[in-house]
Parts: sequence; C-alpha cells; structure tokens
Amino acid sequence: MKRGGSDVAPFFVLRPAEAGPIERSGVGTTMPDHVQSNWTGVALVCRKCSKRVGGGFGPDERVPLAKALRALGNRRKGRKAHYGVIETPCLKLCPKGRVVAIDARSPGRWLLVKPGTPVEAVAARLGLTGEAAEGGLLDR
Repeated sequence: MKRGGSDVAPFFVLRPAEAGPIERSGVGTTMPDHVQSNWTGVALVCRKCSKRVGGGFGPDERVPLAKALRALGNRRKGRKAHYGVIETPCLKLCPKGRVVAIDARSPGRWLLVKPGTPVEAVAARLGLTGEAAEGGLLDR
C-alpha cells in the first residue's frame, strides 16, 4: 500500500487457516487457563427490571437490587468478593413492579422480588448468605 509516497504496513495480515496457530515465545506470553475466585455463589439480576423499578432497595429504598446485594458481602469487588452478583440483559419476563433474580445454582427457579423487600431476605433466598453470614457481615 502506498500512502503519501511511502510504504505503510497494513494493520493486520490475513493468514491461511491451514497455517495453524501462531507460535510465540518469550516471557509472559502464556495465558493461564483458569483463575481462582472466592465466590461461594452467583446471583443473576435483570438490569432492565431494575431500571424500570428505579431502585427500591437498601435503607432509603433508592438503591438497585444488584448494588444492594453486593453491599451485603465482604465489600470486596470482582473475584475477591464472597459471592458474585451479575446484572444480565433483559430476561424477557418483565413482571410489573418486580425485579427478576436467579440463583445460578438452581436456574429453574426465578425469583420475582418486590421493591422494599429486605435485601437480607433476598440474599437468603438466593443462597448468598453462606460464608458472609458466618462472618457477621449480613447482620446490619
């Protein structure tokens, strides 16, 4: 390719499929195939339902369910938390005035959570109270 009178290298190079994987050598080029996590459970919360309800959880009932559930844990983020709370796109159930939450250990049972429900009760129904409750983190 010529641009402005000089040769410019393309951004990418197409390789034939039969060429096989690219072999790289050097320090730090291998990626681990797994990482450790402190999670004892995972809850899935519908983001669209939470937005439609407009909060409704926590002490002043203005906090979204996912944020309130995360606050009950050990205050750590990501894989260092006691459990994971993952906001999903719309789950296509859309109950009026409720938020859909799923315990990943029992995906056949979906909870329809009413705003104003104590977050501790929701966490217990989702199975998120195990190690966090033993450490006294849910007694607020």
